[in-house]
Formats: sequence, structure tokens, C-alpha cells
Amino acid sequence: MADSSKGKGIERVLWWRLPCILNEAVSLHNVGLEIRDITSRLSKIAASMRDYGIKEAMEGDAKSST
Repeated sequence: MADSSKGKGIERVLWWRLPCILNEAVSLHNVGLEIRDITSRLSKIAASMRDYGIKEAMEGDAKSST
């Protein structure tokens, strides 16, 4: 009898925690998507800066200020 009541307690806890666990998984997935989008935007900005020669000008300014 003790084994069956212990099993039911675990089932209840898992049933109660399952929505929380799933919510965390969805939140982590959404954060990952945001990170991917930001990384993609930064890559595009870096490519545009190289295309317009902005990076070289900024590096030159940094060297002259030291």
C-alpha cells in the first residue's frame, strides 16, 4: 500500500509541474529564436559596414586615439 500511495504522489507532482516545465521549454526556445535573429541582424550590419568601408575608418580612429 505504501508503494502505490508514493507512486500517486509522484504522479500528482509531475502532473502539476508539467505545465511549468513546458512553459520553460517554450521560453527557452523563444529566447533562442531572438538570439538567432539578433545575430543575423548583426552579421548583416557588419557586412554593410565592410561594404561601405566603415570598419576600416573606425579601426583607424581607434589606433590614432591610443
